[in-house]
Amino acid sequence: MKYKVLATDIKGEEFEGWLELEELQNTDDVSLSFLYSEKSVNQVARDYFTALCRIREELEKQGVSVVCNGASKDVYPSPMMRDMGDGDQAYRLKIGVPAQMTDVVNIFEVDKGNFIPSTVLEQEEFYQEWLKVKKSPVS
Repeated sequence: MKYKVLATDIKGEEFEGWLELEELQNTDDVSLSFLYSEKSVNQVARDYFTALCRIREELEKQGVSVVCNGASKDVYPSPMMRDMGDGDQAYRLKIGVPAQMTDVVNIFEVDKGNFIPSTVLEQEEFYQEWLKVKKSPVS
């Protein structure tokens, strides 16, 4: 499966790229490739979110950012989503609020109105903060 995504370079200029997904045969791993400007970055991991984070870390060194839900600061999958669903779905999280099914997004699509650009580290820090803060029930 392929997803067309936007990316930005160090100058803030946007360009298109493709995320190619593949479930590997005879293994529990998945393969994810980001193809752009005649370049390619590929990662194999146990789930798509992990592979996307590794690709993003490589791209960060080149000043490139991918614009998709999985790269938004407030998006992170639950452990069950990673183990049972290949990690292609995740929650859009709010500090102090428990995650709900209505918060689930596809990590390869983008909701530009809610996208918060971040590094992999910033996203992990947000998730750790969300885990620590007491959650108030949703009314």
